Amino acid sequence: MYPDYQSLVLKDYQEKKAGNALSLRLRSPTPAQIRDECIAVCEERYQAKDEQVLRTFFGKRDDVAGYILAIKKHDTDRFKPLVNYLRGQVASTDQKNTELLAWLINFEPRPFQLGKKYDAAGAGPEPVEEEKEEEEQEVATGKVDKSGANVGVMKMFEHVPEKTKPGSKNRVIIILAFLIIFIGGGSYWLLNRKTSKIVLTGKESCMYWAGDHYEPVSCNQKFKDTLVVALDSVMLHRFKKITKPDTITGRAKGYVWYVKVDEGIEFYTSDGYHPIYHQKRLRPLTDYIIYKYVRPN
Repeated sequence: MYPDYQSLVLKDYQEKKAGNALSLRLRSPTPAQIRDECIAVCEERYQAKDEQVLRTFFGKRDDVAGYILAIKKHDTDRFKPLVNYLRGQVASTDQKNTELLAWLINFEPRPFQLGKKYDAAGAGPEPVEEEKEEEEQEVATGKVDKSGANVGVMKMFEHVPEKTKPGSKNRVIIILAFLIIFIGGGSYWLLNRKTSKIVLTGKESCMYWAGDHYEPVSCNQKFKDTLVVALDSVMLHRFKKITKPDTITGRAKGYVWYVKVDEGIEFYTSDGYHPIYHQKRLRPLTDYIIYKYVRPN
């Protein structure tokens, strides 16, 4: 799916940037630097498979020289959406901007192919160093095992009286109780992931963060402490802060993302960047995060 492809392209950009594998123009890009990089890449590694994105941005040309000339004449303001995306000022961007970024950083495989599987969840970001250290410490102290499972939970049944061991009615009742809680928590997430019904009048071209979700507004509207950003229909309908994290269960993996901020840890219903601390990238929920922060007991 395209959202997974977009996530992989951005992840590749961030990793190459962190590893100093990008040109200086792409490390802290401006619209003019994006244009200059387009010229350099077009001169160095023009390929037929990239003609689609070049044609979309700069119009159909007959050869490399024609595209280079078109890029030089291109209005740099048209690169601003991509720059805003790379700076984390918006959580998503048009497909043409993603394809241009994929071309600039030499991401493979490109371009996006409808029907091809892109496993962004499987190739998601690794835990940050701080989280790795925390997990290693807890493994060393015996709080969790190497798989991340909570040792306390695993030992829950070690001292269960004989009457509650396998084969007894009490054991069955305990299992059924856990299943009810587990399924109930999962059902909560399925219900809460439904797309919000937000009615747009056509006058809204921007949105702002309203505490736990985005609200559409006119771009002329200003707020004292809230940034107004370009309207993103996907984020508008799907990106919400989870205000009751104690309802999160193991079934939420793949549907919930988290981020650490000064106030603590927060959970959201979609991938992207933090709506206030725009440079903070959300990460997919893991068993370790559930055992550490959601259900420590």
